[in-house]
Amino acid sequence: MWDGPAGAVQIIAPDAVTAMCPPTEIESMLTTIAGLPRGDLVAMLRDLPCPFPIDFTETYLQTLPLDRLKHLVAAVALHCRKSNFAA
Repeated sequence: MWDGPAGAVQIIAPDAVTAMCPPTEIESMLTTIAGLPRGDLVAMLRDLPCPFPIDFTETYLQTLPLDRLKHLVAAVALHCRKSNFAA
């Protein structure tokens, strides 16, 4: 059971991610993503060095609820980070 401070978020990452990236780096990345406005999130998504194409339309990214956009950016960033460590 999570017993961290009230309002804190527990980060649960797959072992494959934490084995290649310390949890503090993951937490820092997710905290940064959580604080970004939509325009910066879209730019970050476009600039991530991914081994697969990111081909969401601008309309989709601009109309996606902000919390879902943050989740999408975080998922892609974690995947790209894992892929870059494996290379």
